[in-house]
Amino acid sequence: MTVLVPSDTRYIGGHALPSGWNITTLGEIFEIHQGKALSPSVRTANERFPFLRTANVLWGSIDITTVDSMGLTANERRQLALRNGDLLVCEGGEIGRCAIWRAQLPECYYQNHLHRLRPLTPDTHPEFYAYWIQAAFTRLGIYEGVGNRTTIPNLSRARLAALPVPDVAGPEQQRIARVLSTIQSSLEKTRAVLSSLALVRRSLIDDSLRRSAVGGGTVRLKSLVERPQYGLTASAAVRDGPRFLRITDITEEGIDWSTVPSCATDPPAGTRYTLLDGDLVVARIGATTGKAWLVRQPPEAVFASYLIRIRPRPGVDARFLAAFFDSDDYRAQINASKGGRLKGGVNIENLNSLLVPVLSETPQAELVERIDRIDTCLVATRRVREALAAVFDASLQALLGRNR
Repeated sequence: MTVLVPSDTRYIGGHALPSGWNITTLGEIFEIHQGKALSPSVRTANERFPFLRTANVLWGSIDITTVDSMGLTANERRQLALRNGDLLVCEGGEIGRCAIWRAQLPECYYQNHLHRLRPLTPDTHPEFYAYWIQAAFTRLGIYEGVGNRTTIPNLSRARLAALPVPDVAGPEQQRIARVLSTIQSSLEKTRAVLSSLALVRRSLIDDSLRRSAVGGGTVRLKSLVERPQYGLTASAAVRDGPRFLRITDITEEGIDWSTVPSCATDPPAGTRYTLLDGDLVVARIGATTGKAWLVRQPPEAVFASYLIRIRPRPGVDARFLAAFFDSDDYRAQINASKGGRLKGGVNIENLNSLLVPVLSETPQAELVERIDRIDTCLVATRRVREALAAVFDASLQALLGRNR
């Protein structure tokens, strides 16, 4: 099928701009200033001032919860002071990560590896260009490979100033930024709801288990489960056959079986590595050592060697055990068993010796029911978040143009 393209269509990196838009560069519409290296170890001034590092600049927002401070000279304060509406762009790491400074603090400054962009005219809206830069470096792939060819890629001031960007009338910039910011604000609210629900869930578990431990005592985990099982040592592959669950296939939101590969070789017949509904898998080594996940309605699947499977005995509610594995009490016991040696990981002996609070049938059922309600809200909110993210992506394409 032939696609008719307006004769006045212009392209940036293969991306077709909306009809009537022109092309300019960031350096022609922004004053660009690069931050300076600031070394806290040599500062002795009594008065300290907050400043931003690259870690504080996220995609679309600025995190001030970890802002550091130090003494600054009068000249540094004059050069590095941030104003409301300044656009900050990261030089290294995730090159191009950017956000608008919204004066979350009465005064703030910025360090090296950050570029500050300040409009040269009042008709330039930084919000519009923040969305363009974010999309161009990520979803649209327009600025791939623009970093300096060094051991650690970085985005120099000269390269940033030379980046081609749309030249759009001020009212149009404002309209597009308003639409995108409305969707992004809704996304941020759903993230806040998810964080709050997760906090409520954890607090409910900890409170219930703490009370039961005082009133009913504890039992060893080994009395509640069959013998734990180490996973299968094998490779993953794209082929027909049982899925092969690895640590990397598991996220905080659970297991997406559609993305889990198959086992490269057929597992042993009648394998003890099979996963069933209600099993729990525990990471035995790595950054998530001790983290446990409840397996729900899996396809035909086995699990990899860096996981340990725990299967509750008949009559033991797997959801209650999953709640215990998500409690502060469990994490404290696991951390103590590791003895500060992350590489040592956890083993079956560690798990069998865990002390699990005893809950009678009614409190256990009540806890599980409350957790189920929260989990239902979490699933629904995640779906809303996914829908909003899809709307945001579609809106970017619709408002900022399309890829060829």
